[in-house]
Amino acid sequence: MPCAVCRVRSARRACDDSDAHLHRGSTPANADTSADGELLAYGCGPLVVVSVPAACCALTALRGHAARVNCVRWVPGSDATTRRTLLSASCDHTLRLWRRDSGHGADALGGWAQVQVLQGHNGSVTQLATHTAPSGHAAVACYAASVSADCRLLVWTFAGGDALWDLAHTLAFPPKQQPVCLALTAAGFVGDSGGAAGGGMMVAVGHVDSCIRLYGLGPSCAGKEGIWLCCVLQGHSDWVTSLGIAPSL
Repeated sequence: MPCAVCRVRSARRACDDSDAHLHRGSTPANADTSADGELLAYGCGPLVVVSVPAACCALTALRGHAARVNCVRWVPGSDATTRRTLLSASCDHTLRLWRRDSGHGADALGGWAQVQVLQGHNGSVTQLATHTAPSGHAAVACYAASVSADCRLLVWTFAGGDALWDLAHTLAFPPKQQPVCLALTAAGFVGDSGGAAGGGMMVAVGHVDSCIRLYGLGPSCAGKEGIWLCCVLQGHSDWVTSLGIAPSL
C-alpha cells in the first residue's frame, strides 16, 4: 500500500491534470455540493474532481470514465457520516458510482473507489438527478434518474448501505421529443387509474420540443411500482435545458 506522501503526490498529479483540462478550455460540468457542505464535486474532461471549497484545494481526481463527464451528483442518505457516495454521468454512455470510506481518515486522499458501472444508455448521458425516497418505501432508499442522447429516460433505485443501484424503469421518446434535462422530487399524486396513490416521486423532464413532461413514480393504485405521465407543460418556444423543483413551503 502506498505511503501517505505517495498518496498526496498522486492526488496532486491528478488534480494538476484536471487543471490542464481546464486551461485547454474544458468547462467543468454540473457541480454538486455534499449534504454537509464540506465537499464539492464536478466533472472536468473524463475526470470527477472532488475538492474542499473552504480550503480552496482539490482532494483528488477520480479516473474511470472514457469520455467527458457531463454531470455529477452526490447520493443523499442517512449514511453521510460514514460514507461519501457520488454518481457521475458521461459521454461514454455510462453512469458510475464512487464511494469513499471515511475510515481511511481525513488525510487519506486514496480512499475513493469506483464500485459500479451503471449501463443502460446507448448515447451520451447528459443529465442526472438524485433524491431520497419518501418515507414508507422500505425497499428503496434513494432514486436516480438519467437522460441521454439515445432519447431515453432511465430511473434507478438504491436500497442503501453497500447495495448497488438497479435499473427500475425505462422510457423511450421519439427523436422530436429528445429529453435534455430533468429534476426529481418527493410528491403526493393521483395514481395512473385515477385514485389516490399516496406518497411517491415526481420526475420532471425537459425536452427539445419545448415541453416539460411530469411523470409519477412509485406505487400505483393497483399497488404496483410504476411510472406514468401526469401532465405536459407547454409555453416555452425552444429547448428546455435546465429544470429545478422548488420545495413546498
